[in-house]
Amino acid sequence: MDRRKRKAWRWAAASSAIVLGFSGIGATASAQVGASAQAKGPAPMWFDRQNCEKDSAKSYNPKDEERNTIGTYALDLTETHKLTKGKKATIALIDTGIATNNNNLNPALTGASFGAGVDLTGGNNFRVDNDGHGTADASIIAAQPGKTRSFSGVAPEATIVPVKVANEEPQENADAAAIRAYKQSLAANLVKGISWAANNPSVDVIAIPIAGDSSASNDALKKATEDAISKGKVVVAAAGNSENRRGGSSSPSATSTSSASSSENMRYPAGYEGVIGVTAADSQGNVNESVVHSDAVKLVAPGQNMIVANGATGICLTSTQAPSTSYATAYVAGVAALVKARHPRESGRMITYRLLSSANRASAASSNKERGWGFVNPYGAVTMVDDGQIPGPTSPVIQRLKPVPTVGSKVPPEPHDPQGNGRKVGIIWAGAGVGLTVVLLILAAGRSRMALRPREADDDADNAKG
Repeated sequence: MDRRKRKAWRWAAASSAIVLGFSGIGATASAQVGASAQAKGPAPMWFDRQNCEKDSAKSYNPKDEERNTIGTYALDLTETHKLTKGKKATIALIDTGIATNNNNLNPALTGASFGAGVDLTGGNNFRVDNDGHGTADASIIAAQPGKTRSFSGVAPEATIVPVKVANEEPQENADAAAIRAYKQSLAANLVKGISWAANNPSVDVIAIPIAGDSSASNDALKKATEDAISKGKVVVAAAGNSENRRGGSSSPSATSTSSASSSENMRYPAGYEGVIGVTAADSQGNVNESVVHSDAVKLVAPGQNMIVANGATGICLTSTQAPSTSYATAYVAGVAALVKARHPRESGRMITYRLLSSANRASAASSNKERGWGFVNPYGAVTMVDDGQIPGPTSPVIQRLKPVPTVGSKVPPEPHDPQGNGRKVGIIWAGAGVGLTVVLLILAAGRSRMALRPREADDDADNAKG
């Protein structure tokens, strides 16, 4: 499981690059926590072993000089939230459960909508999170806004259905057999979790912040993922963190991971066709060696310096040393919920297409192994008009017209505007309305003249008699 995972990087909808500095937020706290752990022995398994202390009630609030480096603030969602906040869209979060304290949620999640989930680990309680990772991801998606709270979720009105597939990791000093058993259990539960979500009619989006290397791919996992897509679900999965990380939080995984330069980079289920594989940007908006580069990558999203719910009580800043594709996956799942809520009748494939085609990228017609189709663009995905001519991914609905070359012409075509078709339609209707008004006025004038003619004839006859 991958995990390290406004105005900060305030992207306008059409912006194509982010350039920011990194101030090393959390470095001092990381050193202090690390020193404490060394003094007390092996650190407890928790989703962030540096900045998010288990059972802590501390609430992180960034200083003004820190805000420009925090991934949570990367994209300004103000305009998008005027159109949709994810209401009536449901996300199945396949993770480690949701933390509660005496059945109370973290303050950041109090008031959020949670559906009936499932615990596939044998504990029969998805409202227990012994790792903290599931709760952190849930807060990225649906944390509730508050006057004194430092963050809110991407889709605060969406419903989350927790699908618990893992408990806490084995201790760092666990033997090889215990680690192997844990990974085998996680891999099996992942298949069950995807199948459960696929067969849940209320689920629109399946978020999978879990990545296994090529050895994790098997017929059962592939079939479960394909079934979910065929049933109209939007499947969003982590494209993977590499071994070349610079510290920070980590998370359990179904298998071991390889370096970003490995020839066997594909992570699963992100690598299956139709899945939105998500990579994570660092504090400068770049995709570096801390994450895997592969054909599984379809979108980039914020993944470093993320503000999250810390268990059932606190709020902390995680993934300070390196980006995490887990958190980026939760972010994109939230955006998918925003789009689904705005376009409830559209298929999962169409929602996926909206997310990919609207992403901000340098080359509109191509993707690559580092950034996929580009940086996720919530407002663009919500407002895009599909006319079949947007460069990039192929529309599942409208067939793209083949360009007809003009002999001898050197005039380049105008860049495609995905919102332009809607504007053109509006202009056409406006013109048609004006034309119709003119016609009606002419007809009305004609009828008035016809009505006057009999009266004029009668007056003429009376005058002749007189």
